[in-house]
Amino acid sequence: MNIAICTTGESLDSNLDERFGRCENFLIYNSETEKFTVVKNRAKDEASGAGRNAVKQLSENGVDLVLAPHIGPKGLTALEAMEIEAYDFGDSKSVEDAINNFKAGILEKVTNRKGGLRKV
Repeated sequence: MNIAICTTGESLDSNLDERFGRCENFLIYNSETEKFTVVKNRAKDEASGAGRNAVKQLSENGVDLVLAPHIGPKGLTALEAMEIEAYDFGDSKSVEDAINNFKAGILEKVTNRKGGLRKV
């Protein structure tokens, strides 16, 4: 499974980025090989539609799941359309912390049901 994490840096000990569509980078972690790549977020400077364009980039990179902070309704709708799950990285401090918290099952899944952003 390819997991994308919003980050300001380029390593597992990097800080998380509190923005989804405008985050600096996406670290894409392969849960089977435990290897990762980092891609610069091409959508971060978009005047509008950053969330949707970020989702397109993630889809192009084979991402199955996103660990992120607040995701706007349009971005979340785009994630759902591409069948990419979203989890709120909560109180995680680093990329590695977020991955470990996801593996431990303590992160909350986010959904866009009924037109609003909700955790389930």
